[in-house]
Amino acid sequence: MDSITKTKLSNDEIRNVTMSAFEQSTRFIEELKGGFFNAAYLITLENNDAKAVLKVAHSSDIKVLRTEKNIIKSEVQVLNHVRNNTNIPTPSVLHTNFNKDVIDHNYFFMNYIPGKPLDQQYGQLSKEEFYKISHQVGAYTKQFHKMKGKAFGYTFSGHKGYKKWSDAMISFIDDLILDAIDGAIKLPLSFEELRQVFLDKCFILDTVETPSFVHRDLWWGNIFIDPTTLQITGITDYERSLYGDPLLDFVFGFAEENEGFKNGYGRESSFSKREQCLLSLYQIYNLLLIIIEAHYRKYPNNEENEQKARIVLMEEIEKAKTWQL
Repeated sequence: MDSITKTKLSNDEIRNVTMSAFEQSTRFIEELKGGFFNAAYLITLENNDAKAVLKVAHSSDIKVLRTEKNIIKSEVQVLNHVRNNTNIPTPSVLHTNFNKDVIDHNYFFMNYIPGKPLDQQYGQLSKEEFYKISHQVGAYTKQFHKMKGKAFGYTFSGHKGYKKWSDAMISFIDDLILDAIDGAIKLPLSFEELRQVFLDKCFILDTVETPSFVHRDLWWGNIFIDPTTLQITGITDYERSLYGDPLLDFVFGFAEENEGFKNGYGRESSFSKREQCLLSLYQIYNLLLIIIEAHYRKYPNNEENEQKARIVLMEEIEKAKTWQL
């Protein structure tokens, strides 16, 4: 996906950062185009043909959402945290440089994860094969959620932590409102009305009492599989991880309605009224992010996708207003 947040490096720049990190140059360089925010390059090292992935932060003059500040540093912290506390297949950090002494960008190298992204394989899978993969994702997601934090929020990227989940969620919405104002982005309801939707449901948000680790971006493009064995080889893109309600990963991520995922996760019951209300609130947050970030990143030919998101946003808002415990 084309995005103005992606930093285009020349081959010479890539060779320079590779030499600085590994004391050897590159044999092959390939831009990885599947992501939506940071630029990524697959590097084959010259001496031993080992592979690594280079991720490069956006330029300092590019305006990003408030939650996206320091995002590449956040990803490095989370990668190390997940590898140290779970057996989830996760890239290891090989080298970091946040000094801007080689190029004028923060960057890091991580090991290459073999396999194919699930979004590229889905059309070739039977229902049984997709169930097998979904079951694994559910089990790994359960491991994510067993990690607990001391406060709610995007604490990995240096943002403030909160004692109450409602305060964290209101802060997320406030940040998006400010992002919309800065970007002159009109929403289908007033900012006051939008904020009130969440204020009216604080009593439900605060039924979430323990900050759990949430990946927050478990879409199929971030799940890599071996096409032959159907085993998950890696889960990537942790830069938006936070501590919050585990239900966030049922909306932002794999699927809200997915039997393989639910069974792998260990959920035996359907969503309660409380959970359905929370899912509506998280879907609203998700849709707001989709709408606002597209303007900041200047996605080409995005008008139809945005219009669909706006329609669903209003449907979810009306649904959330009606929920009562």
